[in-house]
Amino acid sequence: MLLKIAFAALTFLMLACVIVIAVSCYFNIDLPANLAYNRALGSKVTMLYDAGSIYDFYNRTEELRLAIETEFTGHNTSKLYANWLPWDQIPENTVTENLRWVSGFELRCWKYYDEQLAIENGSKSIMYPFSTWEQQTIQGLRNESKRAGGVVWAAEGAWYQVHASGYYMLHHQFWYFGLWDVICLICYVLMVVFVICAIGI
Repeated sequence: MLLKIAFAALTFLMLACVIVIAVSCYFNIDLPANLAYNRALGSKVTMLYDAGSIYDFYNRTEELRLAIETEFTGHNTSKLYANWLPWDQIPENTVTENLRWVSGFELRCWKYYDEQLAIENGSKSIMYPFSTWEQQTIQGLRNESKRAGGVVWAAEGAWYQVHASGYYMLHHQFWYFGLWDVICLICYVLMVVFVICAIGI
């Protein structure tokens, strides 16, 4: 009986320690890293997705491109990948390719804006109302910007590896899961063991 109580107490103590570690990681690693990422790139991505005009799309895309270039200044972007795993380190997953796509998208936005100006000044005609053309163009740009992986499919993962390695280890170190998932799994196991011990007592 005393052995069961001691084992349950030890399990509870271990569970409490793991929970303290998890909470500490969240407040000292997760929150600061996510705040820094949102200030650097994340908020610019959100504002791009929410752009309400063609010119706004162009402006937001330019801001994002400049932000990516700034965040990786001094780094060889052709060697910065979305993921550290060797089988994911292919050219399309580099920051270089991500930047190339963003630059191309920026040019497409400008092309549509230039076309908009031509329609508005009468030098180009269209077969349907301008408002319809504008909304279809904006929706097309929005759909393209939300393509598989989003506009920062490589830059996001690379940013965390370069600027917030602690966060990256917690969430992405082991393929598609990280140390955070291991901590949660340990919590679940200890909770089950503690409940079993408590019932047994």
